[in-house]
Amino acid sequence: MSRLHASFPYSDLKCLLNFIKSFPNLQFLILVCYCSYEEMSLEEINQISLSSIPECLLSSLEYIDFKFPSQGDVAPLKIVRYFLTNTSILKKLTLRLPNYSILKVTCVYI
Repeated sequence: MSRLHASFPYSDLKCLLNFIKSFPNLQFLILVCYCSYEEMSLEEINQISLSSIPECLLSSLEYIDFKFPSQGDVAPLKIVRYFLTNTSILKKLTLRLPNYSILKVTCVYI
């Protein structure tokens, strides 16, 4: 599978990463992240970063489209940070935030 559209709560980043490990050739990810009452701490995010990174982040994931329907939470930024830090060949990342225009980031690796 090269394309995946999934919905996960902010607090389930670890579950999401375990799930996408099943798709080593994933090239395009559309991810809808919704609010949950359990907030992940920065320490938890860092621990996930140190654990095994899904193969697709290192070898095939080129496009990510994040949709964050709720606002006023730092969790989406933590998730975006994780993906930006751990993807090797990402070409484009799109953020869809409520009450904001679409933010597009084109990644250039030097």
